[in-house]
Amino acid sequence: MRKLLLLACMLSGTVCCIAQQLPDEISEDRIENIAAQSSSETDFTEIEEMKSLLKDRPIDLNYSTEEELSSFGIFDPVQVMEILQHRKLFGNFIALEEVQTLDYFDPQIMQQLLPYLRIGEPIIDEKLRPKSLLTKGSSKIWMRAQRLLEDQQGFMKDENGIKKYDGSPWKLYSRYRYTAGNYFSFNITAEKDAGESFFEGNHKNGFDFYSMHLFVVPNRTVKSFVIGDYQLQYGQGLVAWSGLAFGKGSETVLVKKQGMGIRPYSSAGEYGFYRGAAVHTVFHHMNVDAWISHQKVDASIKSDSLQGDLINAVQTDGYHRNDSEMEGKGNSTQSIAGANIGIKLGGWKFGYTSQWIRYSEPLYAGNDVYEIHDAHGNNFFNQGINYAGLIKNINVFGEVAVDEKMNKAMVNGLIAGVDKRISISVVHRRYDVGYHSVTANAFREGSQVTNENGTYVGLQFVIAKPYKLSLYNDMFSFPWLKYQVSAPSRGNDQFVQFTYTPSRTTEVYLRWHIVHKEQNNPNQMQGAEVLIPVNTQSYRFQVKFKSGMDWYFQSRVEYVKNVTLESTGGSVIYQDVIYKPLGKPYSFALRLGLFTTDSYDTRIYSYEQDIPGSYSISPMYGSGKRVYLMTRLRPYRGIDLWIRAGRSIYPGTTTIGSGNDAIENSHKTEIKLQLAVQL
Repeated sequence: MRKLLLLACMLSGTVCCIAQQLPDEISEDRIENIAAQSSSETDFTEIEEMKSLLKDRPIDLNYSTEEELSSFGIFDPVQVMEILQHRKLFGNFIALEEVQTLDYFDPQIMQQLLPYLRIGEPIIDEKLRPKSLLTKGSSKIWMRAQRLLEDQQGFMKDENGIKKYDGSPWKLYSRYRYTAGNYFSFNITAEKDAGESFFEGNHKNGFDFYSMHLFVVPNRTVKSFVIGDYQLQYGQGLVAWSGLAFGKGSETVLVKKQGMGIRPYSSAGEYGFYRGAAVHTVFHHMNVDAWISHQKVDASIKSDSLQGDLINAVQTDGYHRNDSEMEGKGNSTQSIAGANIGIKLGGWKFGYTSQWIRYSEPLYAGNDVYEIHDAHGNNFFNQGINYAGLIKNINVFGEVAVDEKMNKAMVNGLIAGVDKRISISVVHRRYDVGYHSVTANAFREGSQVTNENGTYVGLQFVIAKPYKLSLYNDMFSFPWLKYQVSAPSRGNDQFVQFTYTPSRTTEVYLRWHIVHKEQNNPNQMQGAEVLIPVNTQSYRFQVKFKSGMDWYFQSRVEYVKNVTLESTGGSVIYQDVIYKPLGKPYSFALRLGLFTTDSYDTRIYSYEQDIPGSYSISPMYGSGKRVYLMTRLRPYRGIDLWIRAGRSIYPGTTTIGSGNDAIENSHKTEIKLQLAVQL
């Protein structure tokens, strides 16, 4: 505890406050929320992809359409409405600073958004120009290697001289991208995980995973066409939404999903994308999109004497490190066909989405009582209608969908700017117990878009210029049983954050977050469980500030408490120092942190600065220290080198982790190296 107090005395700083999703502070906050709620490893690299794309092709405030202003989540619906209204009444913006005069923008927001915005002449490259592909295009190559320095059990020989993992402890990544304006891109991504063989054994073709796409904008009618890997985002995510979908967070009014339709996929995640072809066409006020996909998916197969082979589980981790894990690779095939029709009527937009999915083997729901309504069978068909529009200063949106068995799912919401100081959001959702869509990713509390009812209310109140209050209350219920919840249950999620921004370079916030749920009593016999309350509370104080033009400091203190039959707790404290000298070919980021928790239930997630295209957000539990150092060098124009090293230290511990991933040591050290070359 004395070490925690000592580090606390050293802290100084502020935090994130803007209402956007992509800038670093908001994306960090949203990533921490997703990681804490996710039961599996989630790929966050697409956030870096979007940031990179926006920096290369900033949004033009004068010539971007409503869809373009909304597409990346840079602006919330109220801000989009205000930008369009300003252009209608006063004409184009003369300078980016002019946006600060609008009611729902301030200097702090604009400082965060500047890298992603531009004002100037429109970029005219809306169609493919074959002659300019070679003259106006550019190439970029990424190569990355990372590993743990300590030996894990899976890489060590047993008494028979055999290792559990086939390959080396190096995780390797390579990517090539060629782009020409906004109308052509070609990308190849390749990756192997630590432990997977490379050009030998089970991977004689080199990398374990390859992804490719070819994206073109042929003309003004066929706005985009992609062959290879891609993602889809429509409506509010009840039918087709692949990739990340942010939900609840510190920006309590950002609850409307801004679907981007068809977009090429270039990340290294081995699940959650389509593989085939997709086209986006526009006819006046109507768009028609269509797609097909066919790919092998990892699955564990079980044999049934009556039903034959069944998919016991679709595997999404992407690990193929030994013969056992290779048994599930590409065991099943997934075929998809779908379409979306959208139409604009005045200030309203309506869309219809339908999608059919077939697996080569039927999905097996399971034998437990709570699994009775789980997805099962070969064929799945979903269709939904979505809408969005303005009623004065109220932005309303929603989607209603059904599956092949006519089970229903619906989500409806609104975002209103009551005045320039107060914004409110409301979202109501109702997902039938039997509703299933393999590619759904809608607003929710549970892990899937099924078996949930709830109402969310969010509020943001600018008390005075430097003070802002953000809060939400989400009441939810689960009409049917869940894993380790053997009866219908309900809960409540409450969040309050007070933010103080005395200047453009300094910000402080204090946060309180509490979640009430119900679960089985672990001390009772199976089949006779009585639900008991589970309360999780967290308190956070964070400070961030900028010193001069080059130095950034961020500090955080957080305490978590979990109460079931007994009470457990945990805390973390850290200091970040970032140095980014303007115009210099180098920069670095450093963190020093301490943590202590009573159990895994009180683990704390904290986002770390990482090299582009990668991310670090691991749960901290037990007692120990965390430190990392990252540096970026630019020895020549167009060449960037990143080096990152991080170590977690657990004093008094002899083993970290378990099974094949166990490390017989009291520390765990990871290193990352990345080279990027712009040609």
